[in-house]
Order: sequence, then C-alpha cells, then structure tokens
Amino acid sequence: MKGYKISLARTLDAITFVSNLLLLLHLTSVTGEVGDSGIGQAMNEVEPHSGGNAGASGQRGRSCKLHSPAKVSRFQRLGKLVGTDKVDPHHGFHNVYPRYLDYLRWQPIKLLEIGFYKGSSIKLWMQYLRKAKIVSMDKMCVKGKEVCRGRMSTPHTQVLSSEELRRFSFHHKDQTIESDNADVCEKDGPFDVIIDDGAHTMVSIRTSLKVLLSCVKPGGYYIVEDLHTAYQAEYGGGFRSEDSVMNIFKEMMDVVNNRAFNKSYSVVPGDDRVSAVSCFPQICVVEITKG
Repeated sequence: MKGYKISLARTLDAITFVSNLLLLLHLTSVTGEVGDSGIGQAMNEVEPHSGGNAGASGQRGRSCKLHSPAKVSRFQRLGKLVGTDKVDPHHGFHNVYPRYLDYLRWQPIKLLEIGFYKGSSIKLWMQYLRKAKIVSMDKMCVKGKEVCRGRMSTPHTQVLSSEELRRFSFHHKDQTIESDNADVCEKDGPFDVIIDDGAHTMVSIRTSLKVLLSCVKPGGYYIVEDLHTAYQAEYGGGFRSEDSVMNIFKEMMDVVNNRAFNKSYSVVPGDDRVSAVSCFPQICVVEITKG
C-alpha cells in the first residue's frame, strides 16, 4: 500500500508538470508576436501569402474590437520608430487605425493624407502599407521654392527612400480652397483612404470633406484626425457650437439611419454612399459602402 501511494504521488506530480509546461507553451505562442524585437521585425517583414489582391472594397477581415492598448501593435511600433505623434498617448490613434487598415497592408491601394508637416506620418504609411501609393497635400511653399517653416518645397526627398519616392506624389495645395481639393482628386484620385491631418480648422475640415468625400472609392474610408479642435474657439469650433464640424458627423448618422425614409436628406456631397460613421477620441472614420 505504501508503494502504491508513492507511485500515485509521482504520477500526480508528473501530470502537474506536464500541465504547467503546456500552459507555458500556450502563453508563449499567444504573446510571441509582441516580443522585444518587434520594431526591427516590423521594418523588415516579408509579404505574407494571400489568396488574392482585394482592394478597399474586398474582404475586410477586421476585428469587431479595438486593438488592446496593452499590446504594442505593428502600427504603434512603426509609429514610434518614425516619430509620428499619431501614436502618442495624447492621440492614441494606434488604437483605431489597425482596426480599419490592417487588412490593406499588402494591397495596392491609394491613400491621400492632407498635411505633410515633417513627413513622419508619410513615412509611417510607406512602411505600414507596403504596396500603397501615398499622396500628400499641403499648402506650404505654394509660391515656389522658398523656405516655409524651415522646410524646402520638396521636403519629401529628405524623408523617403528612392523606392518609397516611386510610390509617392506631393501636391502644393491649400485645403481651404475647393478647387485645390478637386485638383488633387482629379490628378491622383479616386482614393481608397483619405486622411485629413491638415490645418484642423473648421473651415479647412469642412471644405475638404465637401469636395473629397466623393473621391473615396467604394469600400473606402474618409478619416479626420485631431477633432479636439472642434471644441476650441481658436480653430473656429466650440462645445456644441453651430460651426463645429462635429455637427456634420452627427448629422451624417441621420443620413445613414434615415435613408430608408428620406433618401434626399444630405449633409455633404457624396454622403449618400456613407455606410457608417464611427467616432473615437479625437478621430472620426466615415465608411463608404462597397456597392
């Protein structure tokens, strides 16, 4: 009987050891993609095997949940590496963008970002969307090759590699002028994704949205960043102000949900194609229907 008890105890110990080992292996497989080598790996990753080349109107394949802030996503790693404030705690856009754009990372899409600044976000899009054509629009140096805010008229040459320059085009345009927005759409559009990270004033946001929403391809996105300015008087906004662009997004929800009863109701040109409006802290995403 004594020998039987010893054998049983050893068997239980062995079972416990194996269970702990299996648990450890499981945890390693789950968290392995968030290792310390993430940044280096993100910059040198290879194209995954895929069954097709769906554009923005293809299979979305995105999670119904926001990416957990506790995990460092590929987008966040790249953002920190290139120095864009999109991934700063103040903005936290790394909790939003992967939800919508992860499935487009290896697709030959076309993205327009309004606002160049130092070019760090353009560098981010180049590294994150590895087959995309990236188009930038900014009013700096419209008058020629003069120095504007410490940057020359062709600042992208100082930021991008020769390979990235082949996927890049730059327009010296003012987003507060409707014809400038229309010119960019005519020359390089339509786009799968349009991002407004420009002047952040109510006039600039409203003008670009009025012209460029119609320049988004079916299944694409129109995204406006830094919407905290919609609540600031110095940008033309204010809390529940009639001039705040937040009113456009709120009314656009009426466009979507009232469509079954009143198809003629509209806020901006092209909103008859809007399928969803989602707003997060400081950023709103307008989705265009696939069909």
